[in-house]
Amino acid sequence: MTTAALSAGCALLAFSPTLCLLFHLTYSKANLIIIVTTAAFAYLLSTVVSSLLWLPVPASLRDNPYLLIFPSIAAQFVTRAGFVWLYHKVEHSVERSVRRHQAAEERVRAEAAAARRRRRSSAEDAAANSDANANNDDDDEPPASESAKLRLELNDWSSSLAAGTGYGGMHIIFLYGTLLASEANNVGTLYQPSCEVMPSLVNSAIVSHLFSLLDIVWMMWTFYGMRRRRDGGTFESEGGLLPTPGTSEHGAGG
Repeated sequence: MTTAALSAGCALLAFSPTLCLLFHLTYSKANLIIIVTTAAFAYLLSTVVSSLLWLPVPASLRDNPYLLIFPSIAAQFVTRAGFVWLYHKVEHSVERSVRRHQAAEERVRAEAAAARRRRRSSAEDAAANSDANANNDDDDEPPASESAKLRLELNDWSSSLAAGTGYGGMHIIFLYGTLLASEANNVGTLYQPSCEVMPSLVNSAIVSHLFSLLDIVWMMWTFYGMRRRRDGGTFESEGGLLPTPGTSEHGAGG
């Protein structure tokens, strides 16, 4: 029977990249948790699409690995690009809402300033209400943080890592979770004839670990490529490879 230490160690090896990012980066922000969840759903959608592409293949050709690999790669590429496209649409909608809110705040500030000027211009009330007007300057000022509360405090770095965490995590659950669950109830330890030096649980854990890293990297490159495509490939950012949403470069490109 597979020991508990072997199962726990292999599970930590397989899920360590996604678990580390989940608890260290995304767990503290609700916005990132939403991205993790929707990215996991995007992977489920890619499996459905690849399965539908596989259905019309005749049974005589299903032994050809290329007919399985390339449709799956294409399905994952399309779902990644579609997920990032949807993220950019939501981001643009939030930015427009924030701009409208900021315009409303500026109108309120302008009206309050005009009212204060009218009050100060009254000669008979200037001396009596000078202290009250000074206090009203602070009371009439709208909170400066209202617009910040409406803005998505995200950037392409954190969003791509969160999306890669959700996408890669769901991939590893499908790839390794079933094997881990079945080995926990087996009488013996599974070995493959192609690799007799280590249990299949360890071999698959290493493969799952690498696949999770690959999913994260590919999601980051998808964010980068889709941002370049949306902005026409003309922006430059001093902050790094992936710029922050809502900056002037993005506003000019959108």
